[in-house]
Amino acid sequence: MIRFQVVKVGKDKEEDKSALFENKTGPEAFRLLANNDYFVTAWSCVYERDFWMKNKFEYTLGVYHEDYGLTPYVYMKAKKVSSIDYVGYNYYVRDNSIMNDKNIEKEKKKNSDVLKLFDLNMDVIDKDKNVDLVDKAYFRSYMANGLITKWKVQEGELFTEFYKEIKKRGLYMYLLDDTLPRKIKKILFRLVPKYYIKIFK
Repeated sequence: MIRFQVVKVGKDKEEDKSALFENKTGPEAFRLLANNDYFVTAWSCVYERDFWMKNKFEYTLGVYHEDYGLTPYVYMKAKKVSSIDYVGYNYYVRDNSIMNDKNIEKEKKKNSDVLKLFDLNMDVIDKDKNVDLVDKAYFRSYMANGLITKWKVQEGELFTEFYKEIKKRGLYMYLLDDTLPRKIKKILFRLVPKYYIKIFK
C-alpha cells in the first residue's frame, strides 16, 4: 500500500498532511496514523492488485461510510506500507454533497450503516488469528473512536438514539488506556459522556 497526501477543497484549500514513512508493516502504519488522528480512508491510498485479490477484500454494498467498514482491516493485513509526500487526491467538501446532506432519514441510514459496519469489523478482527492481540486492541480502539466521532455530530433525538447504541456495545471497553491522557479520556467517556463530548469536540 502507498498512502499519499490529500487536499481538502472547500471555501479554502487545506492540505491534510499526514506523517511520512517508508516500509512499515500495515499494523505499524495504522498505529502511527491513528495515534496522530489521521483517518485511514480508502481514497488516500493505492493498493497492489495482487494483495487486494489474495485477501478477497470487498466493500459492503449499499451503505454509507463503506471505507470505515474495510480500510482499517486492509491495513491490518498489509505487509508493507509507505506514506509519500505527493498530493494524490482532492477531496471536495460541498454543502449539498451526500455526506453533508442533513435529511433526517438519510442521517438515520448513515447511523445505522456505521453501526452495522462497526459490528461486522469487530466480528472479522475477533476471528482473524493472524492479527496479534496488540494490533487488535488498536484496531478496536480506532473503530470505537470512529463511532464516538459520529456521535459528536448528531443532534436532538439522533444524538440520544446513537448514544444508546454505542452504550449497548460497551464502547468504552475498546478504548485504549495505555497512556495517562487516554486513561483519563476513557474514564470520562464511561462516567460522564456528555462532558466528554464538550471537552473533546
